[in-house]
Amino acid sequence: RLGSPKAVVVTLAATAAVAYLLHRFSLAHPFLLADNRHYTFYIWNRFLGRIPGLKEALAPVYLYCAWLLYDRLATAQSPLWCLIFLVAIALTLVPAHLLEPRYFTTAVLIAHANGPEQSNTALFVVGITSLLVNVITLYIFVFKPFEWP
Repeated sequence: RLGSPKAVVVTLAATAAVAYLLHRFSLAHPFLLADNRHYTFYIWNRFLGRIPGLKEALAPVYLYCAWLLYDRLATAQSPLWCLIFLVAIALTLVPAHLLEPRYFTTAVLIAHANGPEQSNTALFVVGITSLLVNVITLYIFVFKPFEWP
């Protein structure tokens, strides 16, 4: 039950475990550090790799997002389906060693297709957000081209 002492202890323990895993196993892949054509290069070099403790401080955010994803999918799918989906995501992302937004594309599409029905407004917001990200990315690549040293 949300807010009960047991739920608070479980949440704190899960947050501590996620923070430990982030601290111990967040690796900076050489491609991540060398290729400035990707979002993750800038996120790592300007924030996560530069500010000590920031990776670990984001543990509650990651945990909340995982809970929100499960809670949302559980309204439309069985617990077994949700477990298989989360295991499939882990099996896709953990061995990759290089985290890129495109690695989440399949999981996001499957989650949207198998989640509860969404309103037209929600679908419009998702579409506009996606369009905005793509327009900004296109603008950066067209008007601020990468130049080799």
